[in-house]
Amino acid sequence: MRFYSFTKRLCAFILGAVFLIGGLFKLMDPVGSALVMESYFSFLHLGFLRALSTEIALVFNLLECFVGVSLVSGIWVKVMRNITLALLSIFTILTLLLLIFNPDMDCGCFGEVVHLTHLQSFLKNVFLFVLWGIAFLPYVRQHRRPLYRKIVSGIVGVMVLVFAAYSFMRLPLLDLTELHTGKELVEGDISLMDDAGDYSDALLLNGKVVLVSVYNPSRANCQVIDRIRRQARHAGLRTVVAVSGDLSMEEGCSISTYFADRKALVSVNRANMGVTFISAGQIAQKWTPGEFLSLSDSELKKVVETDPSELILDETLSGRRRFGIIALAFFVFLLI
Repeated sequence: MRFYSFTKRLCAFILGAVFLIGGLFKLMDPVGSALVMESYFSFLHLGFLRALSTEIALVFNLLECFVGVSLVSGIWVKVMRNITLALLSIFTILTLLLLIFNPDMDCGCFGEVVHLTHLQSFLKNVFLFVLWGIAFLPYVRQHRRPLYRKIVSGIVGVMVLVFAAYSFMRLPLLDLTELHTGKELVEGDISLMDDAGDYSDALLLNGKVVLVSVYNPSRANCQVIDRIRRQARHAGLRTVVAVSGDLSMEEGCSISTYFADRKALVSVNRANMGVTFISAGQIAQKWTPGEFLSLSDSELKKVVETDPSELILDETLSGRRRFGIIALAFFVFLLI
């Protein structure tokens, strides 16, 4: 009997851990999660919901995390059993449709961290269904969990909310996009087209340049972009402003821009008006516009003079370390 109870609890724990880790990966990259949600809406012919992609993705990601927290800590078992079943049913049906129709999209199960084929995504959900069945069928009434378990779970829930808010204000801790830090650009990775229709990809491949990527022109601010250009110029950097639309629509905006594909701009920097330092064609550093403007002239010059490989290594290790500490803190709290 003890082994039977242990097996059910272990399956619930593994299921919760998968939900929590997957939710954290997606919360870490809200822009990427919104893009995946847009892909699903397009695939399901629900284009009218695309405008709410960010909000809907956030709700699902938070729900995944909260379900994961509850399953790992073993609280609110009866309620979480039903919510988990509903989520698994949705995920399994969606991945089955992806497997059948094979659209050119990613399931987004673990954000940009782990990419699965449609078959792998479907089998992953089938496996989670098996874990759910072992954990909750037949349903065995659980002993009341101590009050402190609920308090600790509440603290972790608040930590999840803080992490979500942090992720909306900063770049992802783990840069795992196609155009990640350290990527050596070649012509075509980021195609730039001027007003005359001529391509100028080589602008990003030579010397030290700052790329300002505007993938949502309607929410861009010309004054902010102009400040970025001036600050970059003081550090001896060329500035290229790439837009996936018409920035000149803003009244009084006369900044010279290049047209670029929205997907490429989102991939190179998750922040709208994000600033990317490219040295000899290699992506060396990324900032949100606020982070870049908060740099002093001396700090920016130090970045420019530092060997790009050092910048890349420091940024990569720092992001991995911070995310590892955050994830570890969640599980340590839950296992207390």
